[in-house]
Amino acid sequence: MENVNKNKTWGVSELALLYFPNSTQQGAYAQLKRWINYEPGLKEKLREAGWKPFRKIYTPKQAAILFECFGEP
Repeated sequence: MENVNKNKTWGVSELALLYFPNSTQQGAYAQLKRWINYEPGLKEKLREAGWKPFRKIYTPKQAAILFECFGEP
């Protein structure tokens, strides 16, 4: 995707679907969650940015961490 809005608050499933556009909403969410769980140090970085498990949004700062780690969708 070109020009991802980096100042946007993203819904968790909305962002997951950008990474996994051929998945269902539930499948995309599950896959992004797996990526986050398996990436060393990522959960800690997200927590430092105010993330809590089961929250339904990513703030712009948290999304930027994901973009840095996984690349822009």
